[in-house]
Amino acid sequence: MVILSSGSTQYLLVEVHMGSYKPKYTTLPTMHIISSYWRSAFNWLPLVYQLNKNGYLVTLSPTEKNKHYSYHMNFTDFSTLQYLPAYQAFMAYNHSRLIIGEDVIVKIHGKVIDNQNRIKRPCYLIVRNKNSWDIFYYEPGKKADKINLEMIPGLQAALNKLSSKQLKEFEIIPIKKIIHAYHQGFGNNLGQGNGLQIAKAINLYAVYFFNAFLKNGKNPFRECFPLSSNTHVDCEPGIF
Repeated sequence: MVILSSGSTQYLLVEVHMGSYKPKYTTLPTMHIISSYWRSAFNWLPLVYQLNKNGYLVTLSPTEKNKHYSYHMNFTDFSTLQYLPAYQAFMAYNHSRLIIGEDVIVKIHGKVIDNQNRIKRPCYLIVRNKNSWDIFYYEPGKKADKINLEMIPGLQAALNKLSSKQLKEFEIIPIKKIIHAYHQGFGNNLGQGNGLQIAKAINLYAVYFFNAFLKNGKNPFRECFPLSSNTHVDCEPGIF
């Protein structure tokens, strides 16, 4: 989130990271820039963008159907660094972990896995610890890593719905889906689109947005046309 001000007036550029955006008492010019995969990755969240006057939703994708053109990490330097040999080797390693899949173990009580020789592929152990939950990530031949619950969107809410007694398989299915989506991040950090062109599009929208609302320049969004061929735009007013 970037907030800029000019005198007593604030102008807002937002890339919404988690959940919905529903402004209440603001008419600030607002632009959301989201990846094309955002809604598909976390389809259990009610993702809604409400646009007021001078509100815009930019999706980094040539069409609405192309869900894999851009991912969230395309907003980082990785979007352009991905073409370096070192990073390509790193991505190849991460993809190897995705190919073999992952295991998910959920326990209402218990300890960490004692015999790590049993770990044959990536494994997530989720254990209730009094009134909270602990999450451990295992890989064959490595020590367990403890994961911050807040790093996995939607998991806290799903765990809160679990029975306090013996778990049934159908209760764990939503947990497995959430963990699977999170695990995909190891190798699917970036979309299939050209990272250089994606970075250029982000910069283009940011520059024109600030020129229009900070410098009183021409507003190229007035007709709600995309500024580049690899994006599409929704404009105020409305809920998208």
